[in-house]
Amino acid sequence: MDLQSEQYPKTRFEILYNKYKNLYSLNDVEEIIEKVVNDCVPRVVAVFLEQQKTDPELDLLSRKEVCNILKVTGVTLHNYKHSGKLVPIKKNGRVYYKKTDLIKYLKQKEA
Repeated sequence: MDLQSEQYPKTRFEILYNKYKNLYSLNDVEEIIEKVVNDCVPRVVAVFLEQQKTDPELDLLSRKEVCNILKVTGVTLHNYKHSGKLVPIKKNGRVYYKKTDLIKYLKQKEA
């Protein structure tokens, strides 16, 4: 029976110290975090920007933007939706339109 562990439980600090056998000062922790952030953030931003270039799904327009581009009212845009001329996408409870679909619609309208 280990009296020390039953009567005097170790603090979180002691557990961490015993587990890793290292003691880090606040400055050390700040430096580690800074290195991780400086290393990871540019990678994440690069991946995000690359995905935005290649994924047309990320190129969405709001109802208001589509109305301004087409110079129509919200009611007309609603009618376009029900007639199948423009198919909206719901994302997070909001309605968006793909830029590629809008370009196709404008090309068909011109022809």
